[in-house]
Amino acid sequence: MTTTPALIAYLQGLIPLDELPDTLGFSNAMWQAMENLWQRSIANLDMGLVIEWGGLLEISQGRLRLARPVSGTAAGLRLIVPSTSSFVSSFHTHPDSQGYTGIGFSGADFADMVNQGERISLVQSGRNLFALLRTEDTPVTVPVLKWRTRMNSLFEQAYRARRSILAASLIANRMISQDLGLAFYYGRMFRQLVEVYRP
Repeated sequence: MTTTPALIAYLQGLIPLDELPDTLGFSNAMWQAMENLWQRSIANLDMGLVIEWGGLLEISQGRLRLARPVSGTAAGLRLIVPSTSSFVSSFHTHPDSQGYTGIGFSGADFADMVNQGERISLVQSGRNLFALLRTEDTPVTVPVLKWRTRMNSLFEQAYRARRSILAASLIANRMISQDLGLAFYYGRMFRQLVEVYRP
């Protein structure tokens, strides 16, 4: 299994987003690197302790790789991008101390992805992988608090309507993606991601 070649070209700025296929895949090495960080995130779940892990997505010798892993807290993490990095994007985990999975991007994740100029952002929660991709319709900067508040409202509305955590996340993530002109993909680990929304 290899990373979808068109995705590499898109991340390098060689093709526009509209040339991406409606499914995306990653190399076995990428899948395993993400899964390893997920397992670190939940290593102490039996004690009710979780930690977000993440890393930078870099292109090296024409291949996408997950590099510079770092741990945060149960509430989040901060990724530092060195000037020597071939950084294009980021990955992080969304563990939950009660073991819930299917937790997609938060409002702050959306704002950070936009404000940091990322081409793609990935988040893993259990066997679920969510992806955001920048488009020509994506703004350059957005206020973090506004999108955190909107995401919380959309998620809570869907969850109160008896949707599962995963379904509520997908609904809210798709709506924020539409608001911010982002493409949104979703899938299961070690399988293809499927396009949910594209501007």
